Order: sequence, then structure tokens, then C-alpha cells
Amino acid sequence: MALKIAFLTGCLERGKDGVGDFTQDLAASLEKRGMTTMVISLCEPELNQAKASERAVRIPRSLPLGERFNLVESHLGKFSPGIVSWQFVPYAYHPRGFVQELQPFVKKLKQWNWDLFFHELWLGDERNSRLKEKIVGYLQKSRLMHFVSELKPNSYQTTNFAYAWRMNKVGWKSAVTPLDGSIPINGNASRSEFISILQKETQLLPALEDALVCTLFGSLHPVWPAEPLLTRLKQAASGMGKQLILLSVGSLGPCKELWNHLAARYPDIRFIKLGFRSMAEISCVLQQSDFGLATTPYLLLGKSASVAAMLDHGLPVIVNREDYQLRGYSAPPFWAEDRLVRLNPDFTSKIRTLKRKPPTSNSPQTVQAFLTNLKMDSAWIGLS
Repeated sequence: MALKIAFLTGCLERGKDGVGDFTQDLAASLEKRGMTTMVISLCEPELNQAKASERAVRIPRSLPLGERFNLVESHLGKFSPGIVSWQFVPYAYHPRGFVQELQPFVKKLKQWNWDLFFHELWLGDERNSRLKEKIVGYLQKSRLMHFVSELKPNSYQTTNFAYAWRMNKVGWKSAVTPLDGSIPINGNASRSEFISILQKETQLLPALEDALVCTLFGSLHPVWPAEPLLTRLKQAASGMGKQLILLSVGSLGPCKELWNHLAARYPDIRFIKLGFRSMAEISCVLQQSDFGLATTPYLLLGKSASVAAMLDHGLPVIVNREDYQLRGYSAPPFWAEDRLVRLNPDFTSKIRTLKRKPPTSNSPQTVQAFLTNLKMDSAWIGLS
């Protein structure tokens, strides 16, 4: 009998929620392995009423929380899963990440075997946290601890070793399943298509043979530091006889003004904003760029679907944030460390020598890690 796995998450609107995209892709991959899945979202922002199909249930945020959990209970009862994996982001349920309102409702869900997969944790553990972050983080953590003690998960997972270390410190034995990229690889991507995409946004495109193209995919984080990265990139590009081009594809999030400010501050760098694109076009852009630009700190790269998509598409990734640090924590190397360019003494050498690889999806490794991590702590799931 095929194993049944249900997933609970915040939003399933494609392209609007990275965790929702990951959840749907993971469920689809498990289906290909002969398992039966259902995905349920609890906080759809753009729906007025629940929508249900055989394998997906979307519940609007506008419904009272009790009514939403009644729907979850009803659909799980009909589906009868062996495991329910809650792809958990506290901010999906409260704007400040306070989850105490969930606690009364999870009591009716305790009959199922839970895997709790954290995509975000509480604030305030970082070495340079401000007092306000520590206070908010204390409140987030205490409420989260009560919620978890009520749910009583059988297993815990997260996307990176830094989060796993923090979870282990509070007694949640966590395994790590890094995100895979949510952008399918376009096997028909070509240089001519890439040029066509760029020419729709600018008529003054330099010959790409004479350009170093670095691409930012998704949101630009407000604290992302432009320096010393952009100066060192300009120097590296100049030493190679190339023009530096920075591309943005997808939504910049709340930092469109920061992008525009950078474009004005660095007139000798070509800034090109592509905006929302089809998945096939995004795949083409990633395949034809020279480097990806990460806006996530090094220790948290595993939680970035954008970085995962860049790596899936063969891009080496430039990482210039080391600002997330934890006291007493020594990080193991990132799983794709050889594909990263950090602001170390070998930066210019790597910019000169690291090249794109043929695109290869990391999805099989992600799926296997997910299943292995369930099996690791949970004999109850029925995997042999």
C-alpha cells in the first residue's frame, strides 16, 4: 500500500510563496515515487472561499481560524495520511510570528503523525541582535515552544545546519533538508532567446562576449551590502576586459528603490530589471548568466530557493553576507561550497576561473533527504 503524506503550509499560489512552491514540488516528486500526497494551505490571501480538488485544498486567510482548522481536520480525516508534514513559517499565521493562536486548534490534530519542517525560527539568537529583536524573539520562542509541546511532532526538519543547531539546543532533534530550486530547467534555452529577453528592456546592450553578467533572482534584502562587493566585481570585470551587468529577475520585494539607488550610484555598471517572467524565461536567464548573486547570509543559504535555483541551473553563486553569526556555533561547509564565491582573498581568481556547469536539478537529492530524515527519527512512517 502506497504511503500517504499530507502537507500543511501557508499559501499555494504559484510564484507568490516560496515555501508553497517548494511544498508542491516536493509533493509532485513524491507522487512520482509512487506515494500519494495531499497539500493543504491555511492562509490564502487572495481567496474568499475554500477551494478543494482531489490532491489540493486551499483555505482563505479571511475565514476564522477555528473554521480553517475544522476544514483541515475534515480533509485529513478523509485522506487518512500516514504522515502530515507541516511546512512551517510562523509569519504565515501572525505578522510578528506569534503563534499562540494556533495552540488551541492543534489539539484536534494530534491523532496524526507529525513532521514539523521549520523554514523560519525566532529572532534574537544572532550574535549582533538588537535589544528589540531579543525581546520579540523571546516572545516568539516561548509561544512556539508551547505550540510544539501541544503538537508533539514525531520528527523535525529544517533547511540549514544553523537552524538545526538552534533547534537541537531547545530539544528538537532536527535533520536538514536543503531546498531545491523551484524553477524547472528549460531544455530549449538559448543565447538568442536570452538576448531577446534583454533587448525588450534595453536597446543599448553590449556584446555579451564582452560582458560579465551577474543575476539576482527574487527579492533584494534591505540589509544586503553593496560594498565592497560591487567595487571588487567592477575591478574583476575590468581586469578581464568586460563590462559588468547586473540583472534582476522576479520581484525585488520592498527594495525597488534600493535597486534604483544602486543604479544611480554606479553609472559604470549596467543595471537591468527584468521583472516577473515565465519559468521558461527565468530558466533561460539563469542558464545564460555568468554568476548568481545571493542576498541570503552564508549560514542560511540552505533556506534560499533562489540560491537553489541558481545552483540547479549550473551557476556559481556570489555570497557577500556573513552577518548572521551564532555564539558557539561552528558551521559545516555548505553542500555546494565549491560553487560559491565569497569575499575572500581568492575572490578575483574565482571570478576569472569559475564557469557555469550544465544544469542539473537537485530535486532527487532533496526528496531523498526528506524521506531519509523522516525515517531517521520515525519508525512509524512505514518505510523499509
